[in-house]
Amino acid sequence: MRLPPLNALRVFHAVGSTSSIRSAAAELGVSHTAVARHIKELEGWFGTRLVETTAHGTALNAEGRRLHGSVSDAFALIAQATAEIRPPGQSMELR
Repeated sequence: MRLPPLNALRVFHAVGSTSSIRSAAAELGVSHTAVARHIKELEGWFGTRLVETTAHGTALNAEGRRLHGSVSDAFALIAQATAEIRPPGQSMELR
């Protein structure tokens, strides 16, 4: 199974959810330049544009919207599996 870079998918998901490279960067705690680089990496991997810059900001094109829907579903499944496996009340704090 050959998957696209998972960090780039995570960044792409944030961009699609916020409709903004800067907002996605703030959400992820990285620079907007890093977000743009991950988007370009993902577009290179797929060989097609996924994100368009418009007068109103950043928008997913048709391919980007299609991918975002699938990525959102996949992340939701991962979140559900994590919640089922992690014992209730377990802290995320590293000790």
